[in-house]
Amino acid sequence: MSECLDRLMQRVPLPEVKVLRSCCCDPAEVRRQPIGGALGNLSGVLRDRIRLQQKVKACRPKPRRQAGVLASLPPVVGILVFLTSPDYISLLWTTPNGRMLLLLSAFWMFCGVMVMRKMINFKF
Repeated sequence: MSECLDRLMQRVPLPEVKVLRSCCCDPAEVRRQPIGGALGNLSGVLRDRIRLQQKVKACRPKPRRQAGVLASLPPVVGILVFLTSPDYISLLWTTPNGRMLLLLSAFWMFCGVMVMRKMINFKF
């Protein structure tokens, strides 16, 4: 049984197969409880894992919308300020210090978007 499940783990590299193998072939586990009880626990763990995956899929759109709003807020505010008082914001692209500040802010915005993306797209 142990060799069969080892081969299965090599062919099908899923976490569920690893749990099945450790559940069925671990000598300490077999001595502690009968195989039926161990497999019952395994099925409960797998059901809980699937339930968690479904919850994560259901909750993903909300953080994506929030990240989109946060990422679009600075450019939108910049455009609104330009429309209301162009002389005030034109210093950002007409002076060397303003251009440097624009580059730095673009870099930090990029870093923030990448961090938000990493927080939203996680694997479990």
